[in-house]
Amino acid sequence: MRINGQDGTPAKVDKDGRLHTSATSHTEDHEAAIEGDAYVVDFDAIAVNTTEHLLVIKNTDDDPLVITSITLWVDTFKENTVVEVNLNETFTYGANGTALTPVNMRSGISGGADCIVYEITAAGTDITTFGGTATKGGRFQPDIKVSKWEKSSGWVIPKNQVFSLYNKNAGISNNFHGYISFYFHRSCNAEFKG
Repeated sequence: MRINGQDGTPAKVDKDGRLHTSATSHTEDHEAAIEGDAYVVDFDAIAVNTTEHLLVIKNTDDDPLVITSITLWVDTFKENTVVEVNLNETFTYGANGTALTPVNMRSGISGGADCIVYEITAAGTDITTFGGTATKGGRFQPDIKVSKWEKSSGWVIPKNQVFSLYNKNAGISNNFHGYISFYFHRSCNAEFKG
């Protein structure tokens, strides 16, 4: 028996009869980027001075939104500046936020992600309206140097659920800068189409 490739070239076999093959493996976020389902949302100079939300993302897509990393830095390092990830809150926009539009990670694709993103408009006036009881998804102490905060599993946000960044300590004023990378977990991404 002879095994040939698509172009008719015979397959290589070693002396023990094992077929020589090569395989390419891609992570889910890489596949999402290729399929046009990966995004980044940038924020700059978010001013806070009390316990308040810096930014909120609400997933409006049918598929889960997976946040892979948060890149964050501040104007001034302060030991008591702590940012928390909040999960399980409810959110309906009321006031005091500026809408942000995530950018697709695949060049040439326009259109935003199926989610709602707001950053706080002014220090001391929290974005409204949050409800429910927040579950802490982690804490992070930002520095003046660019720092990346990531979870190998990601923070998974189902449809109509909320992810937010929250300034934990009152009386701490600072300006936050950074970006959040995320993708949508599509069950059809199981087959790589690159």
